[in-house]
Amino acid sequence: MTPVKPRILIVEDEKNWLEMHEFFLGQENLNLDVKATDNLHQALRDMDKFDCVLVDGLGGLWEKFAEKGRDKGIRVIVISSKQEKEEASFREQVASYRAEFLNKDVFIFGDGAKEYRSLAERINGSGGINKEALSF
Repeated sequence: MTPVKPRILIVEDEKNWLEMHEFFLGQENLNLDVKATDNLHQALRDMDKFDCVLVDGLGGLWEKFAEKGRDKGIRVIVISSKQEKEEASFREQVASYRAEFLNKDVFIFGDGAKEYRSLAERINGSGGINKEALSF
C-alpha cells in the first residue's frame, strides 16, 4: 500500500516566493502533495482540506491561519523574513498559537534546496499534524 502524502497548502502573496516554495516542496522525492495559492481568503476557507499550511507573515493575516489551525488541529508554519532583533518576539507570538515559525532568510542566505528538504522531512516526520509548537 502506498503511503499517503501529507497535503500541504502554501499561502504566499509574493509570486517569486510562491513559485519557489511550490517548486522545491513539490518535488516528487519529497513525498508531499503541494498546492500553492496567493488567494488568502480562499486559502483560509479551504485549509481544512490540508494537513499543513505554510503561510507567509502577511502583516497579521497569518494569525487567522494559526488560530484556525490550532482550533482544527492543522499544522501551521509561518514563514517570514525577520531580522535577528525581531525574530525572538515574533517566534513567541507565533508559538502562542501553537504554530511554528521559519525565517525565510534560511532560503536566501543558506543552501535553499537543503533547507526545503529539511522542511519536508520535518513535515513528513510528524505526519503533517501540529502536535505542539515547534521551532525550526
